[in-house]
Amino acid sequence: ETFPQRTLRPNRQLGNFVEIAKQLSFQTAAGEGWCKAHQEPFKLFCNQDQMLICVICRESRAHHTHRVVPTEEAAQAYKERIQTQLNTPIIGVAQLSKDIKSTWSRCEKVKFEKPMAVSQDVSERVGVSSQRNVCLQEALKKFRETLPYQLNFLISKAEKE
Repeated sequence: ETFPQRTLRPNRQLGNFVEIAKQLSFQTAAGEGWCKAHQEPFKLFCNQDQMLICVICRESRAHHTHRVVPTEEAAQAYKERIQTQLNTPIIGVAQLSKDIKSTWSRCEKVKFEKPMAVSQDVSERVGVSSQRNVCLQEALKKFRETLPYQLNFLISKAEKE
């Protein structure tokens, strides 16, 4: 379905998921990704730090208490989360029913006056009046801009006489 360009906004959370999944898929498929500290291949993904680690890093103090999973499992989990995000509307129906109820309850608290009917004649007069008002404001602005010059001109003319 086509959407106007101005209604699209970047989904940063989804973008982060995609980047992590790309890294996991690429490194797993290519057999690349080595721990620089231990010269071991990345085989685990630390959920808390959101990073790939080797089996030696897993035993270190930095990750010992963290939940880790094999890289393939993490990649699959992120792929599923991405797919879920793609299939989920931005605002779920339950969140929409809730938002409408909240908005409606706020509206019920405010007492609005019923608008009065206005005759066609009055409506036309208001329109003409507002147009005249705009014209008067423009004329007043021009008058204010030219007044100092006109006064200086008249003063200098009077001094010459």
